Amino acid sequence: MIYESNFRFEDYPEIHTKYLELLKLRKQLMKISMGSSGNGDEVHRKIREYERGEISKLVFDTFNDKVKYVVHEAKGKQKWAKVFGDDYETLTNEQKEDLTRLLDGNFIYRLPDEYYNKKKFVMR
Repeated sequence: MIYESNFRFEDYPEIHTKYLELLKLRKQLMKISMGSSGNGDEVHRKIREYERGEISKLVFDTFNDKVKYVVHEAKGKQKWAKVFGDDYETLTNEQKEDLTRLLDGNFIYRLPDEYYNKKKFVMR
């Protein structure tokens, strides 16, 4: 499985480190689902905890005061505050997962273009 993202990780090394940890968990889950031994439910739980916890909090804290809007693939620009609010503690689990997926770069929401490279980061 190949994971790609064109997020500007070089500008956010702490986010990059945490994202690599998440990708390792996702890769582990993919191997289990393709027949490797391991507890898929446990790995999936770890991924959800990570997406809904440490990494989403880091993304929120990094961009909440910096980004005024995110781009919805169908609706266009949406105010950050409308999508994610201004208090991390009030976010739903889905919103926290959406924050993490901003890093994936191919989700329903994206940060403004200046937060992404033209060339993708690839992890095999």
